[in-house]
Amino acid sequence: MHLDLGGLETITDPTLDQIAHHLRYMPAESSFIVLDRGQEEFVQATIEAGYYRVEHRKSKLHRFCLVDYKKAVSIFEAFHSHNSLDELASWKKLYLTNPKATKWVAISVTVILLGLMSLGIWHEVNQWLEIYR
Repeated sequence: MHLDLGGLETITDPTLDQIAHHLRYMPAESSFIVLDRGQEEFVQATIEAGYYRVEHRKSKLHRFCLVDYKKAVSIFEAFHSHNSLDELASWKKLYLTNPKATKWVAISVTVILLGLMSLGIWHEVNQWLEIYR
């Protein structure tokens, strides 16, 4: 397990006290800290409008919440101890794309494809009718 202090320093196997300390005194030069268990699972925090924006990623699950300092510490401690994070905050799913825009793109492409298929079928029917006239 590693605690990355915004690219300034990395602490291997950090203690809970180190995690709490670096959450409270996040270096001004770095805008985030990350506690990871490898590439596929991590929690990270940034300060946003006086709150901590905590993100959690585990495989394809990517979510975030806005919490105060104490809640951020409890989330990092639970992650450090391999406990569930589900009940610690009101998590919101983090989308890498806008799902509403993706829906409209899919609908538009479907309509266009159906239109092209209809034109192709219409053209084939007309050719067939001309052959048998």
